[in-house]
Amino acid sequence: MLRALSTIVLQALVAIGSSAFADAKASGEGPFVVRLSPNQQMVPHGTAPRFTVTIEARSSMRILKLDARKDLRENFAVLFVTKEGRAVEVPVMISDPGPIDANAYVGLDRGETMTFAHDGEPKVLAALPVGKYVARIGVQNDWRAWPIESNEVTFEVR
Repeated sequence: MLRALSTIVLQALVAIGSSAFADAKASGEGPFVVRLSPNQQMVPHGTAPRFTVTIEARSSMRILKLDARKDLRENFAVLFVTKEGRAVEVPVMISDPGPIDANAYVGLDRGETMTFAHDGEPKVLAALPVGKYVARIGVQNDWRAWPIESNEVTFEVR
């Protein structure tokens, strides 16, 4: 009985959190805006696509140093790839973040940006078969925060 009740409570919390995240995403609200580029690209088979992520602060904020630390980028700027509306499966490398203390953050004032390259790691996007794909990225400014999603971009593996 207790186990069933725990499961119901957990499902309710997930549903509430997902709904709040979906509402914030749909309204465009959040402490920052995330842009993924380029809008289109073609990559040779066996090569990972390369993206540029730009984060623009809507107000003064604190954000993880995603531009300076690969371990943080791999865990808190997560690329999602779909093909024909379905998530694709590729090998994923183990990637644990290092220490997250006050030195893992940087401040951004309203309108300031942080830009960094992203190749999808820890996902091994070079393993994608030939085809057309859609990508977006979810970025967390703090390990406790909900991710904010970017625009969608397309790429083709040839």
